[in-house]
Amino acid sequence: MEYEFFFADTASIHITNAPRLPDSDLRSIANIMERNGRYYGSPIRIHTIGVRSDYLAPDTPMRMIHLNDINQNERGVER
Repeated sequence: MEYEFFFADTASIHITNAPRLPDSDLRSIANIMERNGRYYGSPIRIHTIGVRSDYLAPDTPMRMIHLNDINQNERGVER
């Protein structure tokens, strides 16, 4: 699986050749990255996680998990 954790318009953390993880685990990883990560000295805030299977072509659009959606009552819970 391929994962991309977006925290800025032009910056993300890209992970390739990773095992398949449930969405709840991806959200937990994003929370840990936010607690420990810095971007030019400022704390990062991950807003979207992109997910793509290794079995799909590299130009296939990623499935997106939006963490800061205004339709969410609390962060990380999709409605």
